[in-house]
Amino acid sequence: MAKTLDPGPVPAPKSAKVVQRLLAHARLCREIAAVSWNEADTRKLEEMAAECVRWATGGSGPAGPLH
Repeated sequence: MAKTLDPGPVPAPKSAKVVQRLLAHARLCREIAAVSWNEADTRKLEEMAAECVRWATGGSGPAGPLH
């Protein structure tokens, strides 16, 4: 009798709704950054937008929590 190989845990696909929300959040961050006069806030919003896009597209996000 042949043994069945266990492939181990398979990562669950991201829900389309979560991806849509992350991309919407990224868009909002960029829109707010575009009208902000504070350079530090603009930089932080752009970083948050890029992080959301990375998470939504399956890129490697940071080890910590999503903002």
